[in-house]
Amino acid sequence: MNNSTNKSSGNLSDYAYAQIETAIIHAKLDFGEPISENGLAQALKISRAPIRTALSELRIKGLVEIIPQSGCYVVNPSNESVEQLLEFRSLLETRALVLAMENNPEQLIENLSFLLKQMVDAFKRHDWKECQIKDAAFHRCLFGYAGNDFLSRSYDSLAPLVTALMFRFLRTQAEKNKSYADHGEILALLKAGRVAAAEKLLAKHIDRTKMTHANQKWPKGRSRRKDYSFRNYETIFQS
Repeated sequence: MNNSTNKSSGNLSDYAYAQIETAIIHAKLDFGEPISENGLAQALKISRAPIRTALSELRIKGLVEIIPQSGCYVVNPSNESVEQLLEFRSLLETRALVLAMENNPEQLIENLSFLLKQMVDAFKRHDWKECQIKDAAFHRCLFGYAGNDFLSRSYDSLAPLVTALMFRFLRTQAEKNKSYADHGEILALLKAGRVAAAEKLLAKHIDRTKMTHANQKWPKGRSRRKDYSFRNYETIFQS
């Protein structure tokens, strides 16, 4: 992220929203971490008003929590909420895959192939951030051809938190290898016209994320502000 973004070309709250959202999704801010409005405003070189607006929008998207008499924190989802989120994600994505293959299979396969190539290229470079960006785009692509606006909007409402979890899940090389191999197998099944098999593999792919999460040792509850006295927001937004 670069602080040289042309802030005058858009609303300051939109600018702040994009910067903070990216920092949370890309794990530059920890789950449960307290957020300083003053620190964000100073780092982004804007006033606190657009920061507050951005944080309110991020709360709606499920990325932050605003606690009365305490302040704002990055979301820290419980095991139960993550399981429910991923179950809903599986329902949406598998249905989108089926509809997309009914509506526009040629264009879907062409675009998935393009995204998979970019993902593989990034994987070979060990560029995990780019891998995960293309991973998220691969899944979102299904909704672009599903032809159901309500389905797409439902997915978009949970996509930020899903992507934030994705950036934190793939810790080991074995997990990364299997995750990215799944995408190639799903695409191969679609090319062969085996939609039911691709749908089943997609559901298994998402379910594996649930198992990975179950093995993670996330901190419970909200962190103390003094534990994050080291946080320098400027380094986050310059990297």
